[in-house]
Order: sequence, then structure tokens, then C-alpha cells
Amino acid sequence: TITYTATAGGSVDPESETLAPATGTAEGSTATADAGYHFVNWTNAAGTVVSTDATYAPAKVNGLNVAATYTANFTKSSFPYTIEYYFDNELESTWTKDGEAEYEMNILEAADLTEIPDSVSEGGKTYALDKVVGADNTITVNPDENVVKIYYDLDEKGPEGDKPDGTPDKYQVEVTFVVRNGYWSELQDDAKFSTPQKFWLTKYKDGEPAVDGTATVTTDNAPAVGRLPYDGYSVDSGIWTPGLPMDITEAQTFTYAYLPGSYAYTVNYYYDNVLAPSQTVNGTGTFGAGIPYDASTPKTYAGQNYMLERIDGMGKKITANSAENIVNIYYTLDAIGPDGGPDGIADKYQARVTFVVENGTWTGGTTSQSAVVTLMKDGVPAAAADGGVYQITDGDVPDGTPNAGYLNTGAWRDGRNPANAIINGDTTFTFTYALIPVIPPVTPPGGGGGGGGGTTIPDGPTPLVPDPGTTITDQDVPLAAPGLNNTDHFDYIKGYVIDGQILVRPEANITRAEVATIFFRLMTKEFREANWATENDFTDVKKGDWYNNAISTCTKAGILKGYEDGTFKPNQTISREEFAAIAARFASEEVPAGGMFKDIAGRWSEKDIERAAAMGWIKGSNGLFRPVDKITRAEVIVIVNRMLDRVPDADHMLPDMKTFADNTPDMWWYADVQEATNSHEYDRAEDGVTGIWTSLLPEQDWAALEEEWATAADANVADVAPKLGAEGEKPEEGAKEPETAGGSDGNGEE
Repeated sequence: TITYTATAGGSVDPESETLAPATGTAEGSTATADAGYHFVNWTNAAGTVVSTDATYAPAKVNGLNVAATYTANFTKSSFPYTIEYYFDNELESTWTKDGEAEYEMNILEAADLTEIPDSVSEGGKTYALDKVVGADNTITVNPDENVVKIYYDLDEKGPEGDKPDGTPDKYQVEVTFVVRNGYWSELQDDAKFSTPQKFWLTKYKDGEPAVDGTATVTTDNAPAVGRLPYDGYSVDSGIWTPGLPMDITEAQTFTYAYLPGSYAYTVNYYYDNVLAPSQTVNGTGTFGAGIPYDASTPKTYAGQNYMLERIDGMGKKITANSAENIVNIYYTLDAIGPDGGPDGIADKYQARVTFVVENGTWTGGTTSQSAVVTLMKDGVPAAAADGGVYQITDGDVPDGTPNAGYLNTGAWRDGRNPANAIINGDTTFTFTYALIPVIPPVTPPGGGGGGGGGTTIPDGPTPLVPDPGTTITDQDVPLAAPGLNNTDHFDYIKGYVIDGQILVRPEANITRAEVATIFFRLMTKEFREANWATENDFTDVKKGDWYNNAISTCTKAGILKGYEDGTFKPNQTISREEFAAIAARFASEEVPAGGMFKDIAGRWSEKDIERAAAMGWIKGSNGLFRPVDKITRAEVIVIVNRMLDRVPDADHMLPDMKTFADNTPDMWWYADVQEATNSHEYDRAEDGVTGIWTSLLPEQDWAALEEEWATAADANVADVAPKLGAEGEKPEEGAKEPETAGGSDGNGEE
């Protein structure tokens, strides 16, 4: 019997055959390999290779009666395999590993990858091992099945911020931690680091990282919060919002806020600047909250009515420094008012004006009437000590009726006329009606009762009569303008030094600002103070401009007006009709006139021109006025001299007076220009009109005087000081000593 066997990996057919002894011939057996294996050889019982063919038949065995065994040997075949690497689910071919290994061998072992790294770098980024697909795969006869896939995913975030942690970012969720009103106490580099901190926590599901898992935020994985609040916040209090612990599935911000502390505050109450300790309020409030207080008005204290004046610390918040948490509330007495009781205006801003009448009564039958008025400065109530004043108006002065035996005329005591008077405190004005004079009867000569008789003439001054032979008419003597200084003959025009010559430039034009300055400086002290102003509504006249005070004051007095567009145009030369209109506003009364000039009919300035002409201040030529022509400096000077009742005569001036190269005795304006440019004392000639110079006086320092006026009016000198030269006029190129005055629209002369 011959036996055929096979090692693992194959089979034989047949497995045995029987032969006749000595004469039998073996047919043999064929070896067939299993899948994954291949045939190697046949060996006999001694292990000797007897054939390498799959089919084997041993040779005849003659004369033997011996059993024999032959074995077909098989071994495993080798097949290809592939290891693929994926980054963020994208195959990276450069990482692919190809090889060949024996059937049923573990692919990873064959590739020598028994330990796959948890983290790798690719393209400058860090990737964490996500999963291995086919980790247990062994070599099969099908190469397409011999594949292992290794997946890595981006890993740049973690519980320590922007640092890899070995877990793919896709399984993690962003958590932001913010601290309010203080600092974190434990961070990597700075114990007082207060900016938001970002972390990434891993989401889990069934104990494994999962995209649809849940992360739990606790105080253990949040930044440590220490006792480092800002000033004013409590070290012992703070809250997490939202509260911890908390499960999250998406990005979430958590805020730890220190809570404000409690601090003491004080509210003091003052009455006319005297502290009232009995009303002091002491309390405790929350840091950052407003200090509570009661500031009711009016308020009664010590039986008197008070009104709220101011609150020092209004809106103040409670701080961590109790010494700063103070609010002072000031009340001021308000006991008097126009109706006899409180009026909502502090008494210190008010004054009582009393009008007393003697030898008569005021309307209503009283001899004394009073009114409470409010002192003002710059449009707001102000105490007298702070410059507050009140200007008496016509409506303030009561009307009266004389007693029997008294005239309907009289006088204010001590010359204190209340009309437009400026007061800064309680003031009394007294008006006394005059007694009707009694003229004794004339006793005829030799009449009654015996005695010498005669005519009795009451004592009294002999009436003054004009000097015989002197006749003065209104046409010859212009009326002086009220409000202007027609007593002092000071210089109001200055000259220029140009190329070594002293000039006055009489034929040059003059600007609107210069005209305003002339009249401003020629005002009487009382008129200027009554109308003093440093503000106006013109868009092109501002504080700091050299002409601001002049224009503001003249505008308040009603002398100047602007244009419809809200401007004044200070640097624009002035026309004859504009100057005439300004001059006419100084007229003391309405003067009848009409048809004086042929070229002004229907013009806006017609009435003003006729009024100034009727006053004797302006003239025309050949029945014409030439209203739109620009007025010259000489024309302005002549008109102003007439308004001031300054009647110069070249024969009555002084030889050492200031003269000018362009003002010579042959010029029609010569005497007027000399009058306007030289300060002098004077007498009147026998005609009572013409001025006779008696001595020269120093020139006016207008800049210094304007500062003096401003100081007297309690204005800010810095706002009124001229900016262009000593006089405020802008000199022409090459000129020295810029001059003061200028004009608007005067009147032309011969």
C-alpha cells in the first residue's frame, strides 16, 4: 500500500493506492494547493525530496512487500498590500506604503507598523490619529482587500488654548472665559491677565470622542479665579454666567464677574453757604451707583424759604474711597420777589428799586413805590459782587401827580435821574415837584395905607439875554447829537507816516468798522456804559476782533444795523447813504424835512438822509446827495464835527499843533481835519459857537482807554484788546501808527 499525504495548504488525490507485490506498478497521486498556498515538492518517509512535480508516481517496487508513504508539501504564497494615510479625510499619496507579504500575515506587521504614532506633522500642521480602518486585516489572495487606512485629523487646539492635545479638533468645542471687574489669578505668564481666554474641550458620547458628543465645563477646567478684583469690587463675591458645571455641544462663553462692594457716602446741605449739620445724610451704597440725595426746591429751613442754587457732585457715583463720596447741596435765600414773596430767583441776585415822590403822589395814591428787579451779567442772573447790574427802564418809573400848589414839573434829587440808570443794589430815587411861585402884587404909587409906595419885584436872577447884534439861526448852528461827547475836544483821527511824510489821507475811503469805532469812542461815558456790549448777532464779528466792542456797543445802542444775510461786513467801505443813516440815529427828535435832494427819492435811506440834513449835519451839491458814492475821510470828519458842535476856525488854532503834508490851508476841509486830529482845550468866540483853541492836550491812548472801559464793565480785557496796532486800524503797506477811525457812508461836502 502506498499512502499519499499533504501538508497544510493543499490536498492529494488519490490519498493511497495498493499494488501487487513485486509486480505492481504505482499510478501515483496529484497534489493540489489551497487558495493562498502553492505546491513545493514530494518527500518520502525519510524526508527526502523525491519529486517537484505536482503529480508523482513512485517507480515499480519488485519483490518487495513493504508499505510506503509519500507527502506533498505546500507553503503560503505572498500577495501585495497597501497602507493608505488620510489627513482630514483626504488621501495623502506621499504617505502611501506598498508591499508584499505571505498569505494570512497581518498587514501592519508585514509593513512594520505595529505602532502607529498618535500625532504627526504634515504641511506645517499637527494632526492627531483619529482611527485605523483594517488594523486587523491579514493578507488575502485578493490584493484589493489587502488595504489598511490610517486617518489623521487636524489637532491645533486644546484645553491649554492654541496647543495640540492629541485629540482631533473636530471632536472639540470652543469655550471662552471672560473675567469682569478684576483679573484671573493663575495664567501662564501674567498673574493679572484679564483678556478673554479660549479653550477647546473634547466632546464625548458613550465614553468616546464624538462630533455629536457633549463636553462638560467645570470650575476645574476653567481658569482659576483669584482674589484680584478691581478697586470697588468685592474679593469675596463673584458669579459665573452661565453657571458651572454646564454641558455644552457648541461654542459657549462663560463670564466670571466680581460683584461691586458697599461704601459709605455723605450728603451735606448748606444754606447761604452755612452747613446745616442736622440735615447731613450718611449712608452706604453700592460701588458705581449714584449717591442718593434730595434736592427739592423750594425748601423751608429755619422758617425761611430757600431755593436750590447748585449741587456740587451732581450725578457722582459711589467710589471705593469714602472720602470722595460727598455731595454738597447749596440753597440760597428766596424771600422776596416782584409780588412780595418767593419768585424762584435768589435774593442775592435781586435788588429793590424804590421811587419816592415829594409834593405829589404816584398813580394809585402812594408816595413810595418799589419793585424787585433781577441783576444780570452776560444774560444770566448775577450778584452785585460778581458784576450783576440792572438798567432802569421807562416802564419801571411810575407816573405821578403833583399836589395842589405845585407845578407839574420838578427834579430828581441830587440829579439822580432813573432814566436808563444802571444799578447794582437796593436804590432809592426821589422826585420832588416844584412849588408854584407866588408873585407879590404890585402896589400902585401912593396907594393905600400911607407909606412911600413903589413897585415890589421879587428877588431872583436877572434873565440873561443874547448879546445884542449876535444872531444865531438853526441853519447856522447844527444841533449837537445826544449821546456823543460834545464837551471835550479830543483827537479822534490820527495820521500815518508814509515814506517819511506825515499824512492824514483825507480823500481816502473809510470802512464800516472804522466808522463804528469813531462813534464808539466819541460816546459820553454814561451812554457808552448804558449800552456796553461785547457780543452781537453778526456772523462776521467775533470776540477778539479789534472792532468787536465798538460794533457790539453801537449795535446795542441802535446806531448800527447789519445786512439781511446776518453779516455786518466790517471791512467793507461805507457809502454816503449808509453813513447818513447812522448819523440820523443820533438825532434827538424827529425833524421835519422833505424834497431836499433829487437823487434819494424812494431809496431805503431817504428819511434818514433828510433827517440828518435837517439837523444841519450833512449837505449836498447842486441838489444832489450822491447816496451810493463812497464817503471820504474828510467828509466823515466834517459831519462828525457838526454832530459834536465843534466849529473850528483856522485863525483860532495854535502854531505848534500837529499838521499833515496832505492837509493844507487851501483845502475846504483843512480846519475840520485839524480839529479832529489835535486834542485841545478851548473857549467859545463872542458868537458863542466858534471854537478858540487855548492849549494843546496829549493825544488819546484809545487802546488803553478801551481796556479801562472793559474793566469798568467787568468784561474780559483779553477779549476786547485791539489786535491790529495801537488804534485798531489796519495800516496800509509801509505806514506806521495805524489810525483809529473810519467811516460808513457819510456826506460829501463842497
